Amino acid sequence: MKLIGSKIALFLAFVAAIAVFAGCSDNSGSAQTGAGKIAPVVTVDSDVETSVSTDHVTIEPVPDSQDMSFRLSTADGSLSHTWTTFAEYDPSAPFTPGKYVAEGYFGSAQNEGFETPYFYGRTEFELREDEIARPEILCTLGNTMMTVDFDPSVTDYFKDCEVTLHSHGGGFVVYAPGEHRQAYLRPGDIDVSVALTLPDGKSCDFLLTTIPDAKAAYSYVMSLSAHTDGENPVITISLDDRIESDDVSVELTPAFIAGVVPPIYCSGFVSGVPVHVAEGTTPSERVTMKVERNGLRSLILTVDAPSLLATGWTDEINLLDASEAMTTLMAKDGLRQTTSADGVMEVDFTDVVGRLRADDGDVRSMFALRAVSSAGQMSEPAVLEISIGSVDVDLLAVTPATVGVDEATMTVECHVADAIDNVSVELFGDDRQWKAVKIDEVIPTTQSGRYILRFRVPDGTTALNARLLYCGAVRAETKIGRVSPKFSIAIDAFARKAVVRIEPEDEALLEVITRKVAIYNGDEMLWGVTRTPENGEITVTGLTDATAYALRATVMESPSENDFTQAVGFTTEKALPLPNGDFEEVKNAIDWRDMPSGGRYSQDIVEIFNRQNFMTWKADAPDKWANVNAKTFCTSAQRPNTWYMQPSAQSVRDAYSGSYAVRIDNVGWDTDGKAIADYLQEGMPYVAYSKVVPDVAYRAVGKLFLGSYSFDASSLSERYEEGIGFTSRPASLNGFYKFSPSASAPSQTGMALVEVIGTGTDGAVDIIASGRVLLEPATGYTAFSIPLSYMQFGVKAVGVRVMLAASPDIGDIPFETRTTPTVPQLEQAAMLGSTLWVDGLTFSY
Repeated sequence: MKLIGSKIALFLAFVAAIAVFAGCSDNSGSAQTGAGKIAPVVTVDSDVETSVSTDHVTIEPVPDSQDMSFRLSTADGSLSHTWTTFAEYDPSAPFTPGKYVAEGYFGSAQNEGFETPYFYGRTEFELREDEIARPEILCTLGNTMMTVDFDPSVTDYFKDCEVTLHSHGGGFVVYAPGEHRQAYLRPGDIDVSVALTLPDGKSCDFLLTTIPDAKAAYSYVMSLSAHTDGENPVITISLDDRIESDDVSVELTPAFIAGVVPPIYCSGFVSGVPVHVAEGTTPSERVTMKVERNGLRSLILTVDAPSLLATGWTDEINLLDASEAMTTLMAKDGLRQTTSADGVMEVDFTDVVGRLRADDGDVRSMFALRAVSSAGQMSEPAVLEISIGSVDVDLLAVTPATVGVDEATMTVECHVADAIDNVSVELFGDDRQWKAVKIDEVIPTTQSGRYILRFRVPDGTTALNARLLYCGAVRAETKIGRVSPKFSIAIDAFARKAVVRIEPEDEALLEVITRKVAIYNGDEMLWGVTRTPENGEITVTGLTDATAYALRATVMESPSENDFTQAVGFTTEKALPLPNGDFEEVKNAIDWRDMPSGGRYSQDIVEIFNRQNFMTWKADAPDKWANVNAKTFCTSAQRPNTWYMQPSAQSVRDAYSGSYAVRIDNVGWDTDGKAIADYLQEGMPYVAYSKVVPDVAYRAVGKLFLGSYSFDASSLSERYEEGIGFTSRPASLNGFYKFSPSASAPSQTGMALVEVIGTGTDGAVDIIASGRVLLEPATGYTAFSIPLSYMQFGVKAVGVRVMLAASPDIGDIPFETRTTPTVPQLEQAAMLGSTLWVDGLTFSY
């Protein structure tokens, strides 16, 4: 496959862009709704403004309108095509409505001399729907015309005589006696110089005058005469009365004639003989001009190089008096000027040649150097003519850019040595501007003249408009597609979310894929996602529990079916509730009538111990939850007494919502408490309780937890079976609490703990998520939340543990006895510590 890469390809692209029915079999145009047609009307006007003394001027040749070349362009200049003659143009071709520029021309503005007229006309117009536009193009002469009359006083006296006409920026046209044809020159300033050979054989060449602002379609006449009857001959140029310059006379004194102007020596080329180079390359040997600088008034460089003039070069430059800005510009474009110790100045054009550009086919660029002596004599011009050959650069293939890698390649063909260095690539950006990209590597292939250009493209997933350029000229336009990196997905489904794991073929692309990937459920893109690129995971939220899904992924913004990964089906977990999390389900936990509360005490100071307080317990506890009441309110205690038996968890009416909450207390307890001594009142006021505080052997942290608990009073051993079967993975445990610390430990906190249990692929049971929060003192119900993070991908839950405790210092009996502060409460006859109230426990998903 060979992509468009030639000049004719640009025409094809132009036609494709503006011809709306290209290839339509109906040539009548009746079906081409909306299209317009362009039928230009071309007129050639050969009229020329002449001097009063001239009756008529004949232009040879004058072209017929059908012989004119025709160029049609869009008004913005983005598309253009040229027909060699109007006869080749088909006025029935349909075009898209819009603004256009039509041009007609014959000959070339660059060609000067005899019988080289240049005609040109241009018009702008607008093509409307279903209309025929008839733009009128008036083509007039684009040259200025000149003739020189040699008076017999010149031809009779001098052995030889000729006039050289030089338009600034143009060439040199020699006008000799006997020539009567019109010389066609570029409009503008024109130098007139004369070369004379005197009767004694001596010769001189000098600038007579400069005609200012010669106009196009004007015919000018000048006369050269001599006065030889004086001591020295005088040469006079008489100018056309329309030229705003006086006649000029020069006396040819012996000193003037004896003046010497140094010749200009050429190296690497022959003056006036074209040097052929491929566009963007330099000659095989250096091309230079050298001249003796001493005694020069000026050194005039004529520049006829459109690509340089467009950058700011002027067409006539005195190198001996050029501005700093111009000298800098010329040096930037490769012109090297050096002067040796013996005064020889060298002007090196080699690198400048590499900056010259071709347009259509071969383009001639010219540099001429003339030395002018202090006496005014002028050297023969040294002319470096460059014939620039167009370089064929073809775009053969384009590789798409992999998203995340963001690198593309173009395979190009170019058979000119070193020309590949002038190849560039531009991309059309979001700002609707073409911007060059850096070519990171040029890789020669095994096929001669073929190269692979490797370059980076901007981050993104949409195709890019690109073009290949040679020396800044567009040679081909194309699109750089985007392809997805190869990857698959794995899914860990929770109840209301799913974690999607990216599994790329190239691990180096893990993060970039994760940042760009979009997750779809079927054809619907899911928006609720969070990303952890370093782990290659995307969390999709907003799912429904116990629901089937089939997710697939893509990094492309407008994906086709081939851009997706294979869909992965799954069913979300059920959002299981926390059993009796609101504590509204209660069961009888303690039922004891008339338990002694403290020891006996006297009524007054008389030692009659006839008073004994009693406590009747009838307490509930949350159903489906375990506690340690079997230990702290051990019904098999040796001496039942409130000092030795206290509930550590019970349902209470002081609720955040609903009817019940749970109260959890740190308490003292003793299954083998000693007999309590009687208490004799010490004096008034008398109290209604015993002030005797017995030795309570143990302390316990009040707890409420999922699971079961057993206590053996005979061995003082306990057994916790924490956790219940649970097959969902909640995101957090939430609830409300109050906490009152023990008076002896005001900085103490309560605690809530949750652990999710899972079974890995190896069958081992492990904690897959956990969290704990310390519950600071709070006099009113306060919200708390424990977030849960699951770090083991794909490990499902088999159980859950939740524990609420009135202290974080939980352990075995000896540990809690050492670390749990309590205070004796005489009226209640109990060892009491901190108290935690909890209500409204829920799992969120």
